[in-house]
Amino acid sequence: MTKVIRKIRKFSGYSFSRKIEVMEYFYYLLVTQIIYKPRFISLGKSSIVKKNLFITPEYMSLGSNIFIGPQARIEGAGMWHNKLYNPILTIGDGVIFQQRCHVTFAGNLKIGANTFVAHDVTITDIDHDYKEINNPI
Repeated sequence: MTKVIRKIRKFSGYSFSRKIEVMEYFYYLLVTQIIYKPRFISLGKSSIVKKNLFITPEYMSLGSNIFIGPQARIEGAGMWHNKLYNPILTIGDGVIFQQRCHVTFAGNLKIGANTFVAHDVTITDIDHDYKEINNPI
């Protein structure tokens, strides 16, 4: 019980903005573990998915201590150019995706442990077909 009291005292000494930050962390941790976890292939401990643009968790296997920042788009393409695929994204432990990252995959894409993906970065294993370069997409 004394450990809990110490944590409460420590929290009460935080600035208002730090208190909001701590409460937001626990909110997204809870949302990730309750709402997202059943939808992922697998999801490790202490992983957080913030409010994103679009995500296909049914194609994703995440390790522990993953952070997916706000407005991320992580999308497995089950069908691309009228062809069926079996996309799988495997993310190792400790990976951080900053805000507005865009990841698209149709194959087996792996992102190794402790990788940091900066904001506005795109990672993909699919591309538009550019056979006729004079024909606008």
